[in-house]
Amino acid sequence: LLFGRRGLIVVACLGWLLFLPVLFHLGPETFLTTWANSLVQAQFFAVGALLAIGLHGVAWKLSNGLRITMLLGGLLALASAAWFLQHHPVGFSTFAPVYALMQLGCALLLVGIYQTQMKLFQWAPVVWMGKISYGLYVLHVLVLESALKITTYFLHGRSAAPYHFLTMDVAALLATIALASASYR
Repeated sequence: LLFGRRGLIVVACLGWLLFLPVLFHLGPETFLTTWANSLVQAQFFAVGALLAIGLHGVAWKLSNGLRITMLLGGLLALASAAWFLQHHPVGFSTFAPVYALMQLGCALLLVGIYQTQMKLFQWAPVVWMGKISYGLYVLHVLVLESALKITTYFLHGRSAAPYHFLTMDVAALLATIALASASYR
């Protein structure tokens, strides 16, 4: 409000630049410890602010084909970030590209759905997921960690890795949706 649109752009760019030295300083922390750092999160607020500035008052007429390409590209970037994180050692050299991929993925997803008239985004289950999205965000780590503990318990301390996606992740997703729905209500 004090500096107008240009000031917001400068603040957003500074916020984005701030996360890199903080990420470097945190060094070999775990991903969740790094993820929970507010200064590291400044990158996403900065990207969101820049997107909001760029999209504000603009009527985008993107073809459905381009939107689908952006959505698939966004999902691919997020999946690549997850894969990269799981297959590389903890630290700045892993976190920096992972966060870059997450920023790209989120930006592509947001721009891909911005002002869309695609029927998919008007479908009741998708609209519902949008309504409970904050609950999904808040509860997903709790549910994933709980699912890991429960799965490990039932496997009597053995690694849950072979069952990770098929059991734990699917069950955690369904439980997160149920809890977020209950929380929303």
